[in-house]
Amino acid sequence: CNLGKLEEAEREFKQLLESESESLEAFMGLGRIYQAWDKLELAINYFRKALDINPQLGDAHCHLGRIYLNQAQMDEAEKAYRKALQFNPSNVQAYMGLGYLNMIMNRIPEAKAAFQEALVIQPDNLDAISGQAQVYEQLGDVEAASVQVMPFIERGVRHIDLGIMFSKLCRHLGLCEKAVDYLEELLIEAKGSVAKVDKVHYALGKLYDHLEDYDMAFSHYQQANSLKVDSFNSVEHTACIDELIKVCDWNFFVSAPRSTQSSVRPVFIVGMPRSGTTLTEQILASHPDVFGAGEIIVFPTIIRDLPKLLGSGAAYPESLRKLSTGILDSLSETYLAEIGKLDANAARATDKTLANFLYLGLISLMFPNAKVIHCVRDPRDTCLSIYFQNFDESHAYATRLENLGSYYCEYKKLMDHWKGLLDIPILDVQYEDIVSDQEKMSRKLIEFVGLPWDERVLRFYETKRSVVTASYDQVRQRIYTKSTQRWKNYEKHIGPLSKALRQGKALLPEVG
Repeated sequence: CNLGKLEEAEREFKQLLESESESLEAFMGLGRIYQAWDKLELAINYFRKALDINPQLGDAHCHLGRIYLNQAQMDEAEKAYRKALQFNPSNVQAYMGLGYLNMIMNRIPEAKAAFQEALVIQPDNLDAISGQAQVYEQLGDVEAASVQVMPFIERGVRHIDLGIMFSKLCRHLGLCEKAVDYLEELLIEAKGSVAKVDKVHYALGKLYDHLEDYDMAFSHYQQANSLKVDSFNSVEHTACIDELIKVCDWNFFVSAPRSTQSSVRPVFIVGMPRSGTTLTEQILASHPDVFGAGEIIVFPTIIRDLPKLLGSGAAYPESLRKLSTGILDSLSETYLAEIGKLDANAARATDKTLANFLYLGLISLMFPNAKVIHCVRDPRDTCLSIYFQNFDESHAYATRLENLGSYYCEYKKLMDHWKGLLDIPILDVQYEDIVSDQEKMSRKLIEFVGLPWDERVLRFYETKRSVVTASYDQVRQRIYTKSTQRWKNYEKHIGPLSKALRQGKALLPEVG
């Protein structure tokens, strides 16, 4: 549906349900509309109603898979895509969904295989070609990615995902101006449609930033974010953080049970997105005794399932009061088993799941010998870099500058609480310090995780491993300084962000 027609379509589908209460067309149509509006519970409800009528409806399974994927419910997403393939082994969209899911889960061979399956069924499917090119590009094989993409670009084929890939490859090919022209033409051709237009604006923002046209860059980033639904409630979020701090106080941790798990294998890297977590993990993963696991999305699942596991209706964080040593032992074994599936041998395994800073209290109870590395960066650079990324709905705060400032302040408040309370060691690593003195900070990191020094960590950019976060390109280059004090290029545009950071005391007030 085009922008402006969704409300009309919603009315028509609801009218159809008045005359035909079990209309498959209406259920699917309403599901798509609410999915487009990020009203995901409603969307899930209508897709499930459609499946009640026809359980073999692959389109409904794929839509559910996409929703669960964006909500980081990986198990549910994979079940939905597998269900679609169970009824139709030639469902290209299901293979595409599995391709992107496996990329997020850092299962690169499986991602590549899924895109390849889609191409076997539809050799000219440009979405699958773009997905396969993305696999190559994230593995650092620019040549293979270019072979996939550039023939279509040179023939003038217009396709948004191909254009996004071109925007990522163009700096290696010396074709950034051509990529700008290609993407600008895509915007003109898109007209009133909103499908994937935000992705084009994000890509143009990055290109204009690279070309040092900062006003044009910010304009495109702003347009991209304005297309996202503003669903973040700062008041509710602050209340959630306050409740977490209230439950996880000194009295709780004095008497709380601990796991008997003595493993020192997990190393938790926490911090805001874009604060240097990927670079820090890449440095550590360049040590022969460290496995960089990336984002292991286990704790959000543990938190979700905790009330059922405890036989209590209390949700997190209140559910923490019901923990026992036996439950904590079971949870820690489950977590270690997930790491073991990825790597069974390394002395240390890093987990840089973004949301883990929310769960450090539980982590300290599950792993009394764990170590935590907390990555910190100038809050304006951090927040602006987040604003420039196309994050999913799990980062709802990222689309408005004032929300970003509020979220950052609450994150800082919680981290200050953990550092003053927990008995597991937490090492602050300042991004700017890594940039200014890489060897000093690298030695500090290796010493902190209890390993002997190895010169290979200084050549982290040579380490061949898949990196699936927005920083994957950075970790294949030598340390550079252009990302420090980047906010100054956009100072005139970020008033709401600076104001929110100062109000939350995450930024010193201006003098004079």
